Amino acid sequence: MRFKNTLLAVLTLSLSACGAPDTDGDLLSDAFEELIGTSTELADSDGDGFTDAEEYLAYFDPEDGEDFPYSGNYPRGPLPAEFEGTGWSQGDVSEDWSGSDQHSEILSLHKFYGNVVLIDIGSEWCGPCNQVAPEAEEHYQEYLDEGFMVVGMLLDGLQQDSPPDVNRWIEEHDLTYAVLDDSDQDKTQHYVPDSPDGTFGIPLFALLGRDLTVSLHGAGASDWSTEDIEELLGAEAPYVEWPMPENTGDLRASLGIDVPSHHDDHLDDNIALTQTSIGAGSVVSVGNGDAGAGSDSDSNTAGQGSNYTPAHADGSYSGAPWGGADCSLTQDRLASPLSLLLLGLGLLGLRRRRT
Repeated sequence: MRFKNTLLAVLTLSLSACGAPDTDGDLLSDAFEELIGTSTELADSDGDGFTDAEEYLAYFDPEDGEDFPYSGNYPRGPLPAEFEGTGWSQGDVSEDWSGSDQHSEILSLHKFYGNVVLIDIGSEWCGPCNQVAPEAEEHYQEYLDEGFMVVGMLLDGLQQDSPPDVNRWIEEHDLTYAVLDDSDQDKTQHYVPDSPDGTFGIPLFALLGRDLTVSLHGAGASDWSTEDIEELLGAEAPYVEWPMPENTGDLRASLGIDVPSHHDDHLDDNIALTQTSIGAGSVVSVGNGDAGAGSDSDSNTAGQGSNYTPAHADGSYSGAPWGGADCSLTQDRLASPLSLLLLGLGLLGLRRRRT
């Protein structure tokens, strides 16, 4: 009986080590949530209707209630904690701005970090602008999976100085990219070339690289080409520390998350970051991006300075088939070498009782 009790105790310890705990049932292990700073008690830390896994795996901030997967399905990559070298001139990282799109969602430029962004400025009354819009849509559809974003900004409606109708413009040209009402020129003014009398022509464009550096500033329709877009898309996405589990692909498939491949250029590095950070029981600052609209002071630092418990730190999601009840007892998941010794002694004891 003594050996039998020992055996049961060892098996219990071994099973408890199989799969990391997932207290809130959101498919994120408790250790991983401690690493990225989300709640281990709430499946939806920020209460925006999306689970922490649905947001974090798609590179959205699970602790910002105003940051969640867009209705417009705009591509998203991992975001840095802060932006340096910002300005409005060619060669600067563009300053941030925000605006409401046709889905009534607030877009912030800095949240498109990792994408090549084309800003198309025009008016409904402008003939050339009407020709450019469907061409921009073609480019958007062609390069979307490579991390290409188009933002249309309307200055006027059907007459000069009349308010634009964003939905009318979208329906007229069958557009799917983001379109904003910028009749007050709050955003447009920063991409307008200098002129003695303050006038400028439309359509007007600005083209930003993956790190949101202004590549073309105040360009006319004939001042840029698709080759400019393709050159910027050919650049590797900037590396951002964004810890990820090794089974990210499986989890995304299970949750129906589709991420453009270019945003995963550094996925292996971030998987290794998780394994190193949690496995060592260290403290890591996690960059979750700029949560504010147009203000560096709103930077979200959630997840920084968390402490981790190595005993549960496999950096993976729990719950079948990635842990939990369906996980297998492989050697690296058994409780300890001592447990293996006790298990062997227990089995030997049971065998002796039968002989």
